[in-house]
Amino acid sequence: EGFTAEELDQLLAGISIPAIEMVFCGAQTGSIAELVIAKLEKEGTASEAHVAFSIDPLVKGLSQKGDFCSPNGEKCFAKIASLIEKTREYKHIRIVTVSAGIFSNAGSTIVEELAFALSAGNDYIARLTDAGVDAELAARKLRFSFSVTSNYFLEIAKFRAARMLWANIVKGYNPSKNCACKMHIHARTADWNQTVYDPYVNMLRGTTEAMSATIAGVHSLEVTPFDAAFESPTEFSKRIARNVELLLKHESHFDQVVDPAGGSYYVENLTQSIAAEAWKLFLEIEEKGGYAEAYKAGFIKERVEASAAAKDKAIATRRQTLLGANQFPNFTEVAPKEINAEAVTRPAAEGNVLTPYRGAMAFEAMRLHVDRSGKQPKAFMLTCGNLAMARARAQFSCNFFACAGIRVQDNTFFKSIEEGVKTALESKAEIVVVCASDDD
Repeated sequence: EGFTAEELDQLLAGISIPAIEMVFCGAQTGSIAELVIAKLEKEGTASEAHVAFSIDPLVKGLSQKGDFCSPNGEKCFAKIASLIEKTREYKHIRIVTVSAGIFSNAGSTIVEELAFALSAGNDYIARLTDAGVDAELAARKLRFSFSVTSNYFLEIAKFRAARMLWANIVKGYNPSKNCACKMHIHARTADWNQTVYDPYVNMLRGTTEAMSATIAGVHSLEVTPFDAAFESPTEFSKRIARNVELLLKHESHFDQVVDPAGGSYYVENLTQSIAAEAWKLFLEIEEKGGYAEAYKAGFIKERVEASAAAKDKAIATRRQTLLGANQFPNFTEVAPKEINAEAVTRPAAEGNVLTPYRGAMAFEAMRLHVDRSGKQPKAFMLTCGNLAMARARAQFSCNFFACAGIRVQDNTFFKSIEEGVKTALESKAEIVVVCASDDD
């Protein structure tokens, strides 16, 4: 409460402000922005500073409280307008961040995340022009923060389509210079597909996601530490997350090429189709009166929840794979003490708000219940008959039971049913699976 100028000085002590890019976020970002701007002007570094503020009443305010700018109503847009006017001459200070990652982490599709972000951005320009800010200036003070999932090529296409569509939207306001049409994009690797079991797989997810964001040409990137889903990230996990970015930059030289995906028939086609679908949805929202009106009417939440339900069904039926959760689990893994019921319980959705969750939660809750039960139920694979079919079905069954934390006892092959039955009874397993061809 009541963050002061002295505390800001303490926070930034020893930091060369022109040398780094800073982002401020949190509940008091509006008042912190005033202090930061005053400090930069006093020190004469405002024109060199690269600073962004995560002020976002439309997306964050609506999705978390169900009412934008609550409890200050329209006053927040007057405040944003005044901050924009104060930083008019400072090209690298951005006041508003459209938090599009909220949609993706609540289960939306790539097209929905893009369309809703564009709609919210357009709503900001419209509201700020109503508050007396020039449209070109408003566009230059906007920043977009997207989530990037493991859909490798689709994510590359999403960011490319985003830049193209945003340029078209800003051009509609007739800016005097085209530089106002550039979309300033921050990407953060997804929380939605992280798992608490076999968490080192999250390192691989973060790496491929960071690659697609970098290839697509985002301005800045944040890789989520692999253990963020179940604990406060450790020094080790934070170091690994930072190293992913450093490797891509200094060893893979991903920052040396402009639009490496440009000219790829596949990516260009994906870009066009994502752009077409997102634009269609964007126009549908505009017909409803813009982002805020569509959100208040429940349209955004309904769309996101329908997409999340489809994803949940695909995961439950294993049409969509979450490695280590619903397919190919680590058979011997038992949940460490850091994982608690809260980490695997999907929050209840209340009112017209978007609730972030992780796709693996249903499987993880089931497995954690078994791990914490004090028992070790066991499934025995009785493999017989045709060898190839016996092994294939044993592998499928082992994966199936291990996803729920049930220990599996696999067997190569029994030459006779009698031998298999005898060994099964001796194992004292609660579950016996006959792994054979249908005919056998």
